[in-house]
Amino acid sequence: MNPLRETEEVPDILYHGTSHALIKGILREGLKPMKRGYVHLTSTINEAVSNARRKKGNPKIIVVDVKKAIIDGVLFWKAAENIYFVKTCLQSMLEE
Repeated sequence: MNPLRETEEVPDILYHGTSHALIKGILREGLKPMKRGYVHLTSTINEAVSNARRKKGNPKIIVVDVKKAIIDGVLFWKAAENIYFVKTCLQSMLEE
């Protein structure tokens, strides 16, 4: 799996579903893979909501500014049709 370097290969915005309990920490510290090798992002809000519902608490959606992330050197991998991987996303690339 090769990283995608060009912005036209990755949507301008990606989403990450999480729980209400985790949102403040993520917005403060950024997205990290935790026990996984990569942070999982999706190009659809519906899929992000579905992922968030698997976690405890109310679902929350984090928006990732892909253009900013690419400028800052973040590499993206396409894992499936709507799924992208990153090693990490800094808090400056995220918003609720």
